[in-house]
Amino acid sequence: MDEIKDSLPGQVSPEWVKLTADDVARLSGRREELILVLRGWHGYGRLRADREINNWLYNHGPTHTGRT
Repeated sequence: MDEIKDSLPGQVSPEWVKLTADDVARLSGRREELILVLRGWHGYGRLRADREINNWLYNHGPTHTGRT
């Protein structure tokens, strides 16, 4: 999912404070990888991690359809 890889480096969600620049650099843009990182660093369950990513993409993704 290129939208994740392309959007993350400059705009990591403030809620994901434990997500490091190295974590972002290792992601290949796949949603599943970001879910695993969020689950590991933040202790999120699978559904919460997926919801967090959806919300973040809605507000910050390349097609930015949400409000900031």
